[in-house]
Amino acid sequence: MIKKIKYRINAYVDGRLKGLYKKQRKISQIQFNQAQLHQLFNDTSFFIPFSNWAISPSTICHVLNDIVVNNRKSIIEFGAGASTLYIAKLLKSNHIEASFLTVESDLDWAAKLTKQLKVLDLLDYVTVVTAPIKPVDTALAFEEQKLWYDADALDKALHTIPTIDLVLVDGPYGGLTPHSRYSAVPYLNHKLARTYSVFLDDIDRVDEQNILKSWEARLNCRARIIERYAILSPDEQFYAKPFQL
Repeated sequence: MIKKIKYRINAYVDGRLKGLYKKQRKISQIQFNQAQLHQLFNDTSFFIPFSNWAISPSTICHVLNDIVVNNRKSIIEFGAGASTLYIAKLLKSNHIEASFLTVESDLDWAAKLTKQLKVLDLLDYVTVVTAPIKPVDTALAFEEQKLWYDADALDKALHTIPTIDLVLVDGPYGGLTPHSRYSAVPYLNHKLARTYSVFLDDIDRVDEQNILKSWEARLNCRARIIERYAILSPDEQFYAKPFQL
């Protein structure tokens, strides 16, 4: 009996220690990624907010790595925020000649972001596209999905851009409609370059998991799931996942 009790106590303690180690390692990784991002803005005291709605530092680091490592030239982001500032700053700091569009449905937030970009002298490195939420074309919808960004507004913004080689999907917000983020890939499918990366945030949610499976079949490529996000890309390019501690 005593041996069984000792065994259970040891097993419990080992489990707790492993859990604490895993948690501490995750915290250290976040701190490392935040330090990497801080390099871009080490010349200013400007504050970039990170809320529960914000994309994670790990995701942003992966996107920035992908831009540099795979020489991205045409970038589009659905859902503007902290990532917009970091991508624009990277393009400026590294003297990267690339087009960058960020799509936002909320007019007030788009105005605030534009003001932030102006303060940071980054307006020349990103185009803020305001695209209201409207009923989605059935050709771009998935299952019960009813809404997405205004495709006409997107058509106007993209008409001079022949190909896209990096897509970051962090909008619209998940509670808008079932599978609210699905339409990004079918809409851009004909514009994707031969080599590309498609990032999908919040992959821990059921809707995003269903979206990812459908995108895998449409693009005929296998996704990699990393913490809270997923990435789809062909095999014939460099894998730019951030350094892991």
